[in-house]
Amino acid sequence: MVVERGGQRVTFEPYPVLGKRGVFEGSEVRIEAADGQVLSRRSQPRAAFQDFRHRLWWDSLDLLYFFGALTMPFDRGPPSEPPAARCGST
Repeated sequence: MVVERGGQRVTFEPYPVLGKRGVFEGSEVRIEAADGQVLSRRSQPRAAFQDFRHRLWWDSLDLLYFFGALTMPFDRGPPSEPPAARCGST
């Protein structure tokens, strides 16, 4: 898994099988071949969870969106101040 700072992009490789990779990029998820060819794509994946099918089963793009979104809160980038300054220590 590669989380790219400075944007909402996470790449899972291999995903869902060897020779393919999953890309979470904010408002889109896609599965690509190793050469970058897009094999499947879903725009606005969050909206797709409103239908009844998602109560029964998820496909590879659904799982990709879920785990990609799950990683975003942890990509905070470097802190704006050193930890000592935030704690009031010198």
